[in-house]
Amino acid sequence: MFRDSFKWYTLISLSFSILIPFAVYKIYKLLSGKFTKNKIFNFGNAFLIIVSVYLLFLISPAILGDLSGTFKSRSLPSEYSELNEYLSQDNNFYRTLWIPNTNLFGYYSNTHPQISGRDFFKQYTHEKLLKTLSQHSTKELINDASVKYVIVPKDTEGEIYLTDRKLDAKKYDFIVGELDKIPWLNREKEFGEIVVYKTEENKDHFWCDCGAQISSEFINPTKYLVNIKNAKEGDVIVFSEQFDFSWKAIGDNFEISSQLYEKRFNSFVLPAGNYELEVFYTSQKLIDKAMIISLVTVIFIIAVLLICLIKIKWR
Repeated sequence: MFRDSFKWYTLISLSFSILIPFAVYKIYKLLSGKFTKNKIFNFGNAFLIIVSVYLLFLISPAILGDLSGTFKSRSLPSEYSELNEYLSQDNNFYRTLWIPNTNLFGYYSNTHPQISGRDFFKQYTHEKLLKTLSQHSTKELINDASVKYVIVPKDTEGEIYLTDRKLDAKKYDFIVGELDKIPWLNREKEFGEIVVYKTEENKDHFWCDCGAQISSEFINPTKYLVNIKNAKEGDVIVFSEQFDFSWKAIGDNFEISSQLYEKRFNSFVLPAGNYELEVFYTSQKLIDKAMIISLVTVIFIIAVLLICLIKIKWR
């Protein structure tokens, strides 16, 4: 909650949007009443003009389009526009792995999530990350994680390929050169400086190394419907999301808890037969209850304020 302090700017802005006009109004009334003795020159009006000019000066960067930092206007680079269009053409589920890190403009959706290479492998130097990626075991890992494309981004924000906080083109060249050496990655496309590699194979969101036939339907990020056919007792299906004990698979007369698979993913041990499972993130129920409480609280506060305003009006 406190990691990014910028969220509190909204509350500060709301407070000052009331305090500043109130202060200006009080000063205006003071200058107009106590210090203005003739109708030709009004100190209160002069004060309003000075305040207005000063406020216009403060917001001039927004009017002229010169804001920087968080408020800087950014447009989608053409290379990322072409990449996003290319990735969105495939409606099947898959992930993209960004080496070394994701980019602000990188495409992602519920059916095409993106993964940061640094965070996925827990390696935060380019050399160690590429060494881990080149290992043979990594091929099976990203296959299990449903990764279809490995992407080297264009550093549009000057945040990725840095040496002593300065852009270093050699780091970009090093990453591309090392990825070219990996035999199970095939260079698929290039969009300017963005290089896209395709893996030899990628598994689905739900998969198993058994005889059961599996098809899944995305409902929302916390709920999936999975159709199972020809399952045998003890067959295991893997749900390629970060393991969390809150994931449950619910059938007509049974419930299956998620078990850890390969120290990373969720998995469910199946009973025999043909059936449909609802894979649900049970902690979402708490959030739904919290939303209801929040809504009731907001309605209550608004009702109290309206009652107070009505009472004040009738006085």
